Amino acid sequence: MDHGETLEFVLDNSADIIMLVSDDGTAEYMTPSVERVLGWPPELFRTRSAFEMIHPEDLERVKGAFQGTFEPGVALRPDRFRVARAQGGWAWLECRVSYARSRDDVVVVTARDVTDEVQAAESATLHEEKRRRAEAQLAHNTLHDPLTGLPNRHLLADRIDQAIRRAHRTGSRAAVLFCDLDRFKVVNDALGHGVGDQLLVVVARRLRSCLRETDTVARFGGDEFVVLTEDLASDDDAAALAGRIRDVLDDPIHVGGHALHVSVSTGVVTIDGDLARDEILSNADAAMYSAKEAGRSGWVIFDAELRQRASDRLRIEADLRHSLATGAGLTVHLQPEVELATRATVGFEALVRWTLPDGSNVPPDRFLPIAGDAGLMPMLGRHVVAGVAQGLRELRTAGHGSWIALNAAAEELQHPDFAPQVRRALDAVEIDASRLCIEITEHSILKDPAGVDLALRPLRDLGATVAIDDFGTGYSSLSYLTRFRPEYLKIDRTFTSAVLERSGDRAVVEAVLHLADSLSIVTVAEGIETEEQAAALDELGCQLGQGWHFGRPAPMAQILGA
Repeated sequence: MDHGETLEFVLDNSADIIMLVSDDGTAEYMTPSVERVLGWPPELFRTRSAFEMIHPEDLERVKGAFQGTFEPGVALRPDRFRVARAQGGWAWLECRVSYARSRDDVVVVTARDVTDEVQAAESATLHEEKRRRAEAQLAHNTLHDPLTGLPNRHLLADRIDQAIRRAHRTGSRAAVLFCDLDRFKVVNDALGHGVGDQLLVVVARRLRSCLRETDTVARFGGDEFVVLTEDLASDDDAAALAGRIRDVLDDPIHVGGHALHVSVSTGVVTIDGDLARDEILSNADAAMYSAKEAGRSGWVIFDAELRQRASDRLRIEADLRHSLATGAGLTVHLQPEVELATRATVGFEALVRWTLPDGSNVPPDRFLPIAGDAGLMPMLGRHVVAGVAQGLRELRTAGHGSWIALNAAAEELQHPDFAPQVRRALDAVEIDASRLCIEITEHSILKDPAGVDLALRPLRDLGATVAIDDFGTGYSSLSYLTRFRPEYLKIDRTFTSAVLERSGDRAVVEAVLHLADSLSIVTVAEGIETEEQAAALDELGCQLGQGWHFGRPAPMAQILGA
């Protein structure tokens, strides 16, 4: 094979496309590889410009670079562009253009198919982009609430820490506002969690609408939102923001076909750079609870008095946890309930009492709300149930046929283990459940009527009776009587204590007694303190009475020794 044949053999079998191209894009010569790479026959380009095959987005760039290569010593550095395939689609070519010695009417073009390389690079780029997006989404999800899209408590914590450092360094003013929706549980229980979630989304949107771009509003958990606002001109700005938050929720929120009226209680704490984040949030939470106690739909600014109350609250909670763990200091006292006609004791109400190691007593209205907020009611309830069962056994041993009424908060009553716990406690002392009365308040029923109704069923199956306490202070009282069919109805002390002085209260008591009698419900007048009150209530037809006039709550030993 001579030199010419060898060269022809090499060109015919070259994987790259080699061609002699004139300035109009036609090819005087082109290797057969063009057909293998692009599907076009080589002779096509003798009359048809190769520029027609170049992708429109690449054409101007390629033509501009190509025209300058017809000068000696000028070469087109490797460039990649897309060229049409005969069968459709595009191939990526990497081309080099060099000046043809002894010819000034053509240039030498060498093209390599790099389609696989480009696609691999694009795939790698796409994969990397997807990975970055996934990482960014994961980072976002880690720091944001999935329901509302607001920052979560982790991102809030970081921003509060930054605000503390900034306040400490520069003396700038900032504040934290702890916002809790009022009676949100009623919405969830009555309309379902789906509607509750929709409500939270709208609340989040409205909160954002009344803030500056530099402020942060985070969903802290459940129906709690926390706002961080910085660069305040004065502490009054924080109170003004609390007012805007209240106002922005004034208009009803329409979700799930319901027009819901929402209010919010807010606790406000200023950031001075001295307090740690957890203490700031704890103080704001305490101020928020103070706003709720003051009537809801308002705000309270944390101050030294609240600081002391919050400290006392934490101390009481810690001491109560210790007492529940050890059983020390907690006792069950009994207050008699008597027949007004005969003054014979027929039952008792069990009341928990708490004595500290130093001998001081903590009033029930002080530690019971704290137990409820801290989730300690089930633990406290177990202690009281055991005390009531023991009391029933001692009464039976002493020959008393009296029953004992056990107060049960809604969250305690609905605990899955409450009814089994009552049954176990009674079985342990071999006492029939008919001597146990479960006492619930109207307010407990209001929180979750359906849940309370369901929770009472296994207790009724055991044989326990039911009493509705504080009757007349809640809502929808008549519907509760027909729905729950209690054996006992306890008339609140606010009516019985004034039965002799105010005709309006006397009329209310008479109406309740008449209603209870028509439903065969035994009535119990609470808070009787004088013989005159007892006689008046007996005359009106009330069957039972309870109050200091008949006896104060006392330990079982004192009851039996009386």
